[in-house]
This record gives sequence, structure tokens and C-alpha cells, in this order.
Amino acid sequence: MKILVDLQACQSSARHHGIGRYTLSLIKEMIRQAPQHEFWIVLNANLSERIDDIKREFRHILASDHIISFYLPFPTAEEKVKPFNTRTAELIREYFIEALQPDIVHINSLFDGWKDNVAVSIGTLSDHVCTSVTLYDLIPLVYESEYLPIKELKAFYNRKLDSLKKADVLLAISDYSKQEAQTYLAIDEHKITNIKGSTDTLFQSQSSDTEEEKQAFYQKYKIDSHYILCAPSSFDPRKNLDNLLRAYAQLPENLTCSYKLILIGRSKPRIAMQLENLAKQLGIDKQLVLTGYVSEEDLLRFYHNCSLFVFPSKHEGFGLPPLEAMACGAVTISSSATSLAEIIDFPPAMFDPMNIAEMTEKMQQALTDSALRQSIIKHAKQQVKKFTWQETAKLALAAIEKTVADTNKQPQAYNGFKQNQELYKQLINKIK
Repeated sequence: MKILVDLQACQSSARHHGIGRYTLSLIKEMIRQAPQHEFWIVLNANLSERIDDIKREFRHILASDHIISFYLPFPTAEEKVKPFNTRTAELIREYFIEALQPDIVHINSLFDGWKDNVAVSIGTLSDHVCTSVTLYDLIPLVYESEYLPIKELKAFYNRKLDSLKKADVLLAISDYSKQEAQTYLAIDEHKITNIKGSTDTLFQSQSSDTEEEKQAFYQKYKIDSHYILCAPSSFDPRKNLDNLLRAYAQLPENLTCSYKLILIGRSKPRIAMQLENLAKQLGIDKQLVLTGYVSEEDLLRFYHNCSLFVFPSKHEGFGLPPLEAMACGAVTISSSATSLAEIIDFPPAMFDPMNIAEMTEKMQQALTDSALRQSIIKHAKQQVKKFTWQETAKLALAAIEKTVADTNKQPQAYNGFKQNQELYKQLINKIK
């Protein structure tokens, strides 16, 4: 079977977030597990600065001539250009892929293309190509006012939803994401498989740092060995960081004096200022530390050395940070909302994200009750074993193989534009 993988998710800004890491780990493991299949990776030549890095990532498991690129003659980021550019680019990509005649093309990030020069779509040129898509979440659809504030962005997102509905199979990263697609898009549950996810192998309970390295780390961030950690990746409103600050402020004074609250992740200056102003109002501004972006090595150190990891999010497609923290041996408590209940699966370590008093109580217990701390760690050691890339790749491959077997689609290899003047007309008509 010829499996074509669209890896633009590792070229766009998505590479800085969980999607990029998830994509690399999943596709690498799929290639390792299925030598009987013929894998090809498709990249965007317009995002050339990442192509060599991606080739290095796959150099030991995939021949370099199986990594190919399509070229777009103009910028395509729809926030900055006319939709005509974007839609033309999508057709060029689909033409390129169909000419390669894959049995299936897998799209790792369908919703890119608003801010990045990424082109990705399904079934715009034809419905001849069997397609699978990784489904992370439908958060912008659920929180339209926050994530789709202007009509142009909403129109862009709705077109992506139309593409998503045309996919032959969705590979959801959690049961909750699967349920979202059924509830909000009325997609048949038989077209959706929960393949879960996992963490990078770097995230392990054993730290290799010497005492000197630990002290240098504490000095770098002006902290000591006692701190509460939250690593939300982004500071979106759904991450619920304002309620975390309120819950932290209600802890007994001896705990707030002993444990600083550290927030890791990229944030817009406006949001960081809002959190700092709230901290001042709550009287905890001296205890709040916003680190901004940190390296993967320092993220590991934060996980390994924290006294408590808290994840208060209201909505996640999967919930990678708490799984990473658990894998590193951190005492981890989390919101019970959406997919996070699947990740934690231990009521003593979960709380209602909208109940500030409950969040405070859970934090206090997890800091002071040694028996509870040990039970949380013990459960986490077993829980993280349920999430492996081997299992995720196995589930993804099974879903893809079944879809190809059940779907009677035959891509067409066009014989060049000169012999296909009618195709030109179809492209223009489709764009209009």
C-alpha cells in the first residue's frame, strides 16, 4: 500500500506546539511498524527552511527520495492574501498528490493556512483520493467568539470543516475528540478511530542532572526547589489560568510563601500583563513567575523538580502536558474536563476547573498529604503505560488499512496541463 503523508504540520508554526511533536512521533512509528507499506512524505517547497531538518529526522527509516515537495508560485496565508491565492494553492497541492497515485494520503494538520503559507484541503479537485486526517479538537467551533472573532477567519475555518467532512477516516487523539466530531459535525462514529497519543521518550521519571546542574537551573530562573508548576503551552482563555491564580491565592499563607507558582509557555504581552495585574490584585505578584518559552531540556527540569504540577484547562483535545508531567514522576493534578479525564483517570487527582474552592483544596491536599501524593504517583506510573507511540501507530495503521480496503477510490495521474485544458477550466470554476 502506498501511503502519502502530508507533513506540512512540521513546517508551519504548528511545529512549535503539540501538533508538531505529535506528528513527528506518530509518523516515525508508523513507518517503523509497517515496512510492508510504501511511505512517501510530501512537503511544501515554499517553507524550505525546515526541509533539511525533516529529512534528518527520517534519515534512518525512510529513503531521502521518498521525501518530495510541491511548489506554490505565490504566498497563501489567508490572513494576508486573497482567498483566491489560498484556494488555487489547495488545488495545486491536490493535483500534485493525485498525480502520485497514492492508496491514501494522511493529513496531519488540516486547519493550517490562516497565518502560514500552507495549503491543505480535501476533495476540492476531485474525490478520487482516499484521505485520512488526524483530528485534534474542534475548539474554535466550540468557542467561536474567542477563536473566530472576524468573519474572514470564520469563513476560512468553516471551509476547513467542509474538508474534514470529506475525509474517509478521522484519527482522533482522544475519545472526547471523537465525540466532538459526532456531536458538532454529525460524522458517523464508524469513520472515526481514537488512536490516543503519547509523550516523547525524553520524558522519563529519572533525572540525570547533577546537584550542580540543578542549582544552576534554579539560579537561571531565580527560583528554589519548592514550586508549583503549570505548563499550558499557550495562554488561551480556555487554559483557565485566571482561575488557577485565584485558587492559588486562596491557599494558606504558609503554602504560598513556601511554593511559588510558575507558568511556562508562550503568551502575548497583553495576556501576560493581564495575569500579572490579576496577581497584584490577589496579592500574589511576588510569588508568580512567567518564564515564557523554555527549551525542552529546561522543561524536563521543571517537570522533574516541581513539588506539584497543576493543569486547570477547561478544554483539551488530548492533554499532553499532564501526561508529560506524570511520565516525569511529578505529582500531577488536573481538571476533569473534556479529554483530561482520560489522561488522568484518577478522581483523587482531578477537580472541576470552574470550582475555585475545589481547585484550592486539591492543591493543598496534594502539597501536604504524603499518602495522597504517593497514591497519585503510583497510579500515574501505571497510567502512562497506556499511552505509547507503538499502540497509537498500531491503531492508526489498522484504521488506514481498513479504510483503503473498504474504499474503492482510484487516483488519476493527469498527463500534464497541455493535455488537460479542461482541467484548467475546472480549477477556475471551482475557485469561483
